[in-house]
Amino acid sequence: MAKLKADELRKRLKEDVFVDGYFIATASELTPGIDSTQESIDVMGQDDPVTSMTVDNGTLSLTVQDKRGDYNLQCLLTNQDPGATGNKKFHYTSVTPVTVWANLKNAANTAYVQSFFYNQWLPTPGLPTGAAGDKSTRAFSGQCAIPQEFNQPILSECLTLAAGATGQLTKVPILIPGTTDIYAVKVLAIDDTGGYRTQEVTVSAGMVSSTGVVTANAVIAGLDTSIFGSADLTKVFVIYLVDQTVATGIYPTLTDSLVGDGKLRS
Repeated sequence: MAKLKADELRKRLKEDVFVDGYFIATASELTPGIDSTQESIDVMGQDDPVTSMTVDNGTLSLTVQDKRGDYNLQCLLTNQDPGATGNKKFHYTSVTPVTVWANLKNAANTAYVQSFFYNQWLPTPGLPTGAAGDKSTRAFSGQCAIPQEFNQPILSECLTLAAGATGQLTKVPILIPGTTDIYAVKVLAIDDTGGYRTQEVTVSAGMVSSTGVVTANAVIAGLDTSIFGSADLTKVFVIYLVDQTVATGIYPTLTDSLVGDGKLRS
């Protein structure tokens, strides 16, 4: 068996971190975890206990350097548009769940070759910390869905799409492993008429095709109408996998080629 080589071991700095499609340029630490419940039951007449484990949820901590004028993460966590102009206020009386993923670059920094996906991250907001002579940092930490890993990169696009319409992804999605007809990791329905509401829908076969066609009526069929209905759908945010040999390049070249630069909002 060949000996392990140093260049086969990767460094965490090769990961590009995205939140709802926004590149987090100041991320300095990303620590995922899994919360589980473990049981050990003693049974009469048996020396060894019966053991079991139930995976409950994921956890994620993100530390960022506090860059002047960068409010993207604060905006997303308070349901505000990072691209909107004007004065901003961040009052953390409630926090909006966000989607986080990290794409791993190859050794040459020419393509993404792996990804890590953390859905429905609901962190405690981080406030500036550090001594007087330190660089200011913020630490965000909270629960998320059970993490997923893929040996292909993740991309995202937000398509303007109302009832009866179809849209086209810029890149061709690949089949989600373990499925036979699912071509999206996540689909988010959006209503931005007179406000901003989203709801995640369970991905079905008809929503995203193997050629990247997104069908609004298939998304509408999965809506919870107590949140909003078919007449309110204005956009669809699709998170999907791509073949690393086809979708070459990294941020910003790769993402700038996508609809809306791959971002959830403007």
